[in-house]
Amino acid sequence: MKTVCLALGVARSNVHEKAQRPDDWVDGRTAACVDPDSDALLVDAVRAEIASLPTYGYRRAGALANRTRSHIGLSTVNHML
Repeated sequence: MKTVCLALGVARSNVHEKAQRPDDWVDGRTAACVDPDSDALLVDAVRAEIASLPTYGYRRAGALANRTRSHIGLSTVNHML
């Protein structure tokens, strides 16, 4: 395994860790639940913020949308990538 990992340029510990995973293992970072309806509501909220202040970037518009969401009792979301 050492020679193969050296040739591929990967760490043996990483290969060993991946080999020991169960078959039903799911990466939690990429298995995010996508909800098109809630995404559409968030996009509409950000567009409303941008419409009133077009010079704001996406991070600031997202922060304003989060502030509005928290005022009406909804959970906040991470900044848009």
